[in-house]
Amino acid sequence: MKQTILKARTGYIALTSILVISFLVMALVFAVSLSGFFLRENILDSYAKTVSAKTADACAYLALLKLVQNQSYQGNETIAVDAESCDISQIQADDDELQINVSSGSMGARTRIFITLDADDLGLVSWEELF
Repeated sequence: MKQTILKARTGYIALTSILVISFLVMALVFAVSLSGFFLRENILDSYAKTVSAKTADACAYLALLKLVQNQSYQGNETIAVDAESCDISQIQADDDELQINVSSGSMGARTRIFITLDADDLGLVSWEELF
């Protein structure tokens, strides 16, 4: 009778070990695949922010060029830069400074640049990315 009970219990430890090891391996595989998914999403977000920032920079330089070429330039326009677009807000004149706001968006990422110029010689006072 004791031999029958011992034979019935001999596979219990092996079966339990296999179940625990299988669960741990599945959890590890799930965690690794999920981290790969989020890594791709982070790379896409980083790319979108880079495109947005470069487009806003190009638009800001274009606004500065237009202002140097024509000092009565008022901004307030949307400009196409390659496949993206950016907005130049109306240029604000404040005492002896000019203020330019430029914004651009790409795939959900948005970049805003605020530029302050000296009104007399159009020298750059500040160039800030707003968050």
